[in-house]
Amino acid sequence: MYNEQKEEVYEGKSNGATESIPSHTNYVEFITTLGGAYAGIAVHAFSNGSSIGNETVVYLALDFHQQFLAIIYLQIFWLLAMFMNGKTTKGLNKMDKQLEPIITLRKNGQLEEANQLMVALLKGNPENGYYQFQCAWTYDSLGKEKEAVPHYEKAIALGLEPDVLVDAYLGLGSTYRTLGQYEQAKQILEQAMHEFPEAEHVKVFYAMTLYNLGEHSKSMETLLNTLVRTTSHQGIIDYKKAIHFYSDKLDQIWS
Repeated sequence: MYNEQKEEVYEGKSNGATESIPSHTNYVEFITTLGGAYAGIAVHAFSNGSSIGNETVVYLALDFHQQFLAIIYLQIFWLLAMFMNGKTTKGLNKMDKQLEPIITLRKNGQLEEANQLMVALLKGNPENGYYQFQCAWTYDSLGKEKEAVPHYEKAIALGLEPDVLVDAYLGLGSTYRTLGQYEQAKQILEQAMHEFPEAEHVKVFYAMTLYNLGEHSKSMETLLNTLVRTTSHQGIIDYKKAIHFYSDKLDQIWS
């Protein structure tokens, strides 16, 4: 409490008069830690000050500082606990050593073996979003689209890092399309474009889906605009404005 602490006299002037205002012994500590001025003045010296006792600005501010640090430490501890318990699975397993032999098998064209290992690994970790995504991928590589779908859906529901999530959206949307589920494909690809507007490759698959739905004009418009945004071909760059202009006017006849 303020009245238990050593007091010094601060000589200040207000309206030409000299005032004696008690200062706090931790003034230097306060200035060094938090900055500010008049830190040693007792709170009750101000008209809007504390009415619960003789606390100083130093005392209250340092106390708040300690409480703030305690909150930060608790949040860090909670995040670490989540990590150790395996509850945060968003992309944490991308470099998992257990996936290395599976990825190697897939790269070597041993797709069936890769799928079998992935299915076995997933059985022990069904709530791992990245494992679900990898399992869907192994089914897709085998041409088993129907088997891939529930794993893509589960992976998205569990949560993934953004760079993986966009691939999961694309994988699911493309798989829906190959299964003839065009409306579902359109919906999931539109979701992907909404969340990742710069993912131009998604727009190409979206254009394919629009074609399958009979939305030919919109399909061509999407494809042409994606082309002019991404091409490095000088001829297309030279005619970029014209291609963009005509992209949504393909059925118009000019007289």
